[in-house]
Amino acid sequence: MGNLMNDRNKMEDLYSKYQGFQTPAAKILVGEAGVDLLRGLHAQVDHLNVTLSLESANSVSFSIINAYDYKNRAFNSSVMDQLCLGNLLKLKLGYGSSLEEVFTGFIYSVKAEFGEMAVLSVVALDVRRVMDDSVRKGVIWRYTTYSAVFRQVMEPYKKLYAKLIIDDTPNNEVNSLTQNESDHAFAKRLAIEGNREFFVCNDVVYFRRKSKRDAAVSLSWGRDLISFSKESIYADQKVTVLGLMKDGKEQVAATAEVKTDKNMKQVVTGDSSQTISSPTSDSKSKAEQKALQKAEEIRRKKQSGQGICPGLPQLVPGRPVAITGLDSRLDGGYAMKRVTHSLGSDGFQTSFEIGGFD
Repeated sequence: MGNLMNDRNKMEDLYSKYQGFQTPAAKILVGEAGVDLLRGLHAQVDHLNVTLSLESANSVSFSIINAYDYKNRAFNSSVMDQLCLGNLLKLKLGYGSSLEEVFTGFIYSVKAEFGEMAVLSVVALDVRRVMDDSVRKGVIWRYTTYSAVFRQVMEPYKKLYAKLIIDDTPNNEVNSLTQNESDHAFAKRLAIEGNREFFVCNDVVYFRRKSKRDAAVSLSWGRDLISFSKESIYADQKVTVLGLMKDGKEQVAATAEVKTDKNMKQVVTGDSSQTISSPTSDSKSKAEQKALQKAEEIRRKKQSGQGICPGLPQLVPGRPVAITGLDSRLDGGYAMKRVTHSLGSDGFQTSFEIGGFD
C-alpha cells in the first residue's frame, strides 16, 4: 500500500500494476477487528461511492442488497451486528488484489429500505463530522502556538485517526485563543491564522505548511482523461489587511493583489480594493501573510473545473493532478479540492473538482 499524499505515479506503471484496469475491487473492513464485510460476511454491495473533500467530512456510502432473509423475515444478524452506529469502517479501492486504503471513519447512519427488495443503506463519515457536533462556547486555550492548540483540539478524536502530521507554528504567536464554535470550525480557524492547511486523508490528519506539491499523476485527454473542464472568472483587485502592533498604538497594513490570470485585461480605472480588519495581525509580517492568504482564497474561488477518469485511488484532495493533451495554455497542474470514487455494476470511475490552478 502506497502513500497517497506523497507517492508520484506514472500511468504506465499503474496500468501494469492494475492489469489494465480490468477488475475493479473493494474491501470494506468494519470494527476494530477489521471484519471483511464483502469476503468475510459475503455481503453484496451496490452503488459504492466515496467522496473525499478538503473542506468537509470524507464520506462512504453503499447499499447491501443480499442481507435479508425473505423466508424468516429478518436481516442477517452477523451483518447487522457489524453495522452498529459508531463502529469503525475502513475502505480500500483498486483492482484485483492491488488495493489502496482511501477512507477511515465511523458508521454514521444505517437505513433499512423495503420496496422491490430489502436493502440496507450505509453511510460512514470521517473524524470531521463528530468535530462538527462538538461546539464549545467561551473556551480559552492558553498556549503560545497555533499548532499546540490544534494538537490539543484533536486529542479527543484519536480513535478516528492513526496519525497527526503537524508542522509546528512559531513560538509566542499568541497568548491565548477563545473558542466559540465547533471543533471543526475552530481547527479551520487555527489553520488560517497559523498559515497552515488542515485536512484529513484516510487515517492521517494534516496541519501542514502551504507549499507547492508534486502531482499525484499525469492524465492526458484522449488516453486516460475521459473529460475535463476549466472555468476562470474575472477578478482584478487588491486586498488590504489592517491590524495593530502588539502595543496597540501603531497601525499595521499590508496589501496583496488578486488577478485570476496574469494576462487578463484591466477594465477598472484605479484600484478595486477590499479592506479587512484582522485583530491577530499584530506585526507587518503577519499582516502580509494574512493579505496573501485572503488574495489566494479569492483567486481560487474564481477558478474552478472538473474532470473524469478511470478509477484511480491515487487521486486525493490536497494534491495537484497534472493535465496534458488539451492546449499549451490549459495544460498544467490543478489543485484538487474534491474527489469522488464510484464503483458499481458499470465499473470504477473517479471524478474530481479543481479549485485553483498551479
